[in-house]
Amino acid sequence: MRLLNIASIVTVLAVAIAAPALAGKAGNGNGNESGRASGESSSTGNVTPTAKPSSSSPYLSISWPLGAAPTSGASNVPYVVWGCAFSTTYVSVAAYSPEAISFTGETPDANGCISVSNFSTNAAGSYKVSAFQQLHGTRATEVASTTFAVG
Repeated sequence: MRLLNIASIVTVLAVAIAAPALAGKAGNGNGNESGRASGESSSTGNVTPTAKPSSSSPYLSISWPLGAAPTSGASNVPYVVWGCAFSTTYVSVAAYSPEAISFTGETPDANGCISVSNFSTNAAGSYKVSAFQQLHGTRATEVASTTFAVG
């Protein structure tokens, strides 16, 4: 277990350090270069976040595809992580689940919003999703997080 925790920390740090090199890459892996589609949620999990005023702190939220419920306990249910009020630097997103740590990221749009859709549940239990940005020099800082439970 201790080895898993150390590996997890190393993975998150590697993503945070590599983020600036990936910052110029568009898209989120779903073929939609903007990462956006109309509608808050759909069977494909795309959402269009609405920006809060610029004085707000960054925030994250979870959207579920139509018909999916996070309390069902089902594995492999896709979910979308989205949020707004981010600065212009690349946002690394890490999802901590009962069985794995997954990560991705993207550069916020003109409204300071992100939307990534390559996560899915893998087991019943508690999940935490965190967003990291480089605010001062090369150090990544957690700027937003959210939690949810499955099952």
